[in-house]
Amino acid sequence: MTLLTEKQKNKLQKLYNQNRFSELAAEVEKISDFKTRSPFLANLLGVAKLKKKLKTNKDWAEARSLFLDSYTKAPTYDDALCNYAHISVKLRDFDHAYLELIKRKKKGYNPKINEALSRIYFFEGKIDEALELFKETEKNDHLTPITASHFLTTMNYSDNFSQDEYLKYCKKIDKKFDINTAELKKRN
Repeated sequence: MTLLTEKQKNKLQKLYNQNRFSELAAEVEKISDFKTRSPFLANLLGVAKLKKKLKTNKDWAEARSLFLDSYTKAPTYDDALCNYAHISVKLRDFDHAYLELIKRKKKGYNPKINEALSRIYFFEGKIDEALELFKETEKNDHLTPITASHFLTTMNYSDNFSQDEYLKYCKKIDKKFDINTAELKKRN
């Protein structure tokens, strides 16, 4: 596995923080090759390929391969598994990712695993299964603005909720992510 010097770590961090993802990808490819690349570097390279301004179909496929490589080398690296699952959903080829997420889910609660698995359930039309994962995430207070949005959207595809229950979740989520209007004015 490729070991990074402090100087290399700092350079990669700086490129990432400055949103210079094409340069970041080039740097990771310069300091490592596919065979010896660490799970962290494989995942980072996949992320860099997807965050570039100009992405090609090749970038999507390579990112998916990098995330899978990262996860294969480090089966407990949940970020790599979730990145692999999200790309697999985007590319509509998620059978393997689904099976890996199910295995990981059996090991216990993880909000990232729940989010990735709920997206697959949604695309498979398993709305109630997706909603159960969102409810578990909400109950554990791990909803993010994105997962909250997916949760509320998914609720619209189920008839197992009353309007009152839907409104209760809307209010709860609104309160959780309430941004002070004065704060918004300061930002603009």
